[in-house]
Amino acid sequence: MKSRLKYPLFMALCFGGVVNVGAQSPITVFEGRWLGEMRIESPGLPENQVTKVPVEMLIAKTDTPGVWLWITEYKGSFAIEKKYRLKTRDEGKGLYETDEGNGIVLPMQLIGNRLYSRFEVMNNLLSSCYTLDGETLQFEIISGKGDPYTSTGGNSKEIPEVKGFSISSVQRSVLRRLK
Repeated sequence: MKSRLKYPLFMALCFGGVVNVGAQSPITVFEGRWLGEMRIESPGLPENQVTKVPVEMLIAKTDTPGVWLWITEYKGSFAIEKKYRLKTRDEGKGLYETDEGNGIVLPMQLIGNRLYSRFEVMNNLLSSCYTLDGETLQFEIISGKGDPYTSTGGNSKEIPEVKGFSISSVQRSVLRRLK
């Protein structure tokens, strides 16, 4: 009787049927206090007109499993503090969401060492990416109008229509983990 119970337990352990309670979330590698600068650039903007903003970020566990504080503070004359929470939707699929705390929840997807989000607001398409590279965290937001800038192709079934969208600005932050 005992030998019959061991086999299903062995199979479950080998093929993922049992959740590893001690496993860490892949998001834990993003945790820490980060400091750096954000650059806001637009097409044709000369280097001397690029906006530069000091940025500090805190990514920290909360008491709720699968939820992290995700706080970004833009300093200087541009002073704004964004207090968000990153929540796990389906860790196995890399699905998370950023809860802005005001009814806005943005989808996030972890692929490798990058956390991506794409969304539309007020006819503007935005694409964001957090890239973790050792002790450096890069955060980039690309935005532009939701209306196609160009439309080419579409002449036949073999050549589909391809729509192009303009980019109006890029916000890029390079942050270093504070020890």
